[in-house]
Amino acid sequence: MQKTTTKRRELTQECVIPLDTAQTWVNRWREAKKDQDWWNNHLFNAFLIPHQDLQGILDEGATDARAYLGIDDQQQIKLILVGVDANGKDMIDRSHPVYDFTTPCPPICDWWSPLNETE
Repeated sequence: MQKTTTKRRELTQECVIPLDTAQTWVNRWREAKKDQDWWNNHLFNAFLIPHQDLQGILDEGATDARAYLGIDDQQQIKLILVGVDANGKDMIDRSHPVYDFTTPCPPICDWWSPLNETE
């Protein structure tokens, strides 16, 4: 497997996805996780969540962040992040969007991490 280095991107509108897209991706994930054949062809270990992206969510007034799993139109696993308020409610509206800025592992991994060691 080819080792890929981490690329960071700015927290910008390119990271924002429409709510209906997020809902489609999450529903696709919920259906796919029932299918063992799908799992055999789509392995992932972790997600890289850049610091500036988490900080951007917190700077919007969130006290926490919540991650949802989804599958995009190219069948790539996505971690969809939203801000969460002090009452534990997702903050999704015009000023608090839904973000897709994570990168799955593989391909973007720390191959030397003890959590990626294989027997």
